[in-house]
Amino acid sequence: VLNPGDTVKFSPYWDDVTKNGSAIVTGIIKPIDPQDEYWAGNLESFSTASRGKNTLVLFVPEQTFFDGVASIFPRMLTDFTWNLYITPGRINATNATAAREGIENLRQFFASIHPSTRQITTLVTLLKDYETRLLFSGGPLLLIVVQVTAIVLYYIVMVGSILVDRQRGEIALMRSRGASLPQILTLYALEGLMLCGVAFVLGPIVASLGIALLGKTPPFIPLSGGDYLPILISPEAFLMAGVGAILAMGALLIPAYGGAKRGLVEHGRGVSRPEQAGWYQRYYVDLFLVAIGGVLYWEIAQRGSLVGGGLFGPIEVDQLLLIGPALFVVGVSLVFLRLFPLLLKIIGRVVETRGGVSVTMALWQMSRNPGHYTRLVLLMMLAASLGVFAASFGGTLEKSYRERALYAAGADIRLVGIPHRDSNPKTQLVASYASVPGVSNVSIAHRKKASLGTGGIAQEFDLLAVDHKSIAQVLWYRNDFSSEPLNEVA
Repeated sequence: VLNPGDTVKFSPYWDDVTKNGSAIVTGIIKPIDPQDEYWAGNLESFSTASRGKNTLVLFVPEQTFFDGVASIFPRMLTDFTWNLYITPGRINATNATAAREGIENLRQFFASIHPSTRQITTLVTLLKDYETRLLFSGGPLLLIVVQVTAIVLYYIVMVGSILVDRQRGEIALMRSRGASLPQILTLYALEGLMLCGVAFVLGPIVASLGIALLGKTPPFIPLSGGDYLPILISPEAFLMAGVGAILAMGALLIPAYGGAKRGLVEHGRGVSRPEQAGWYQRYYVDLFLVAIGGVLYWEIAQRGSLVGGGLFGPIEVDQLLLIGPALFVVGVSLVFLRLFPLLLKIIGRVVETRGGVSVTMALWQMSRNPGHYTRLVLLMMLAASLGVFAASFGGTLEKSYRERALYAAGADIRLVGIPHRDSNPKTQLVASYASVPGVSNVSIAHRKKASLGTGGIAQEFDLLAVDHKSIAQVLWYRNDFSSEPLNEVA
């Protein structure tokens, strides 16, 4: 037994310049917590049990090792190991790819300097799996964001159009007094700049407070523990707010530009004889959107996913397919608006003979000037379609998470690490677990590494052996996994 102050004499088992050496023991090291990350989960590296009876593990300072031990035994073969620690909380969706690429580049860098170096980590595999999950879950969420953004922009255009319609008389009067188109647009641009500027500054702050308050709501209590959700207002939030402010600014100027082009004569003609068809109907934009959306929807149905790429390119969300459903919904809504005035006329004819004067006059006014009403109808249709999509998407996402968990587990409960003993045959093993209250079916399986062939041409693979008589009663299996039922496949 060694104690502090003892002198240890040693000699190398290889041929070296120095045949003998000695070291003074200054302390005995014992791990306070063997599970601490400092020991990297491998205490055997500091144990003599795996190194032979005549081996002693000594801890020395770095300077003593390089300046002292290396000079005494210059022919000594040495392995250097560095344990690099990470902070998992700092890895998120924005930097996961950069972190994985950095680890892979570090391995290539060390290999180019010292070909014998090895980098052992499971973080690359975890990050790749995280990126895959993020990719498949981010596509539908991005689709919802695109639809919400489109509805918000349309709402801004609609409000701007109503505002411009109320001011058409003033705009026409200003044009007749010599005001130019740029001057009138400048007035609307200043109004929009003040509104969008306030929204740009306060938008991220108000949104972050709203997100934090969600932690107090029942759906988020299991995640937040009843506390506020953690928030972080990053520079990207203000960047996206700036993009939104620019889009909103453009949405406000679109109706202003259309109204500012009209003079006093055009204004009077528009009041006496409103336009029956919008520009999107005159140029058949609605039918074009339906056709494009239908083609993209057919492409999605053929692929079965919004994700494309692979082979020689990276796997990523196909942006064109992503907007396909949104284009189709907008196109169908615009087609309905084309039929909306005709539908009002038909209803007016029916009500004319049976209804009162007030109802008939209201329907005549709506069919004569449907522009004001079609805007609201279109907004309601887009909002309803978004609600239906979000509701169906929530159920689909919940089913996806459940099936992914079942696919990873294979059954309701899976036990691993059961020691294999010849004295404990499978019948006794199955019977012992089948006797547990609440267990209705039990099946056993064996997984191990196997190889096919001998010598250097052997191919290693994962071997999974199952009990074909009972596996179908336990294993979770989906109908599209095979063309035949599981009990026939097994």
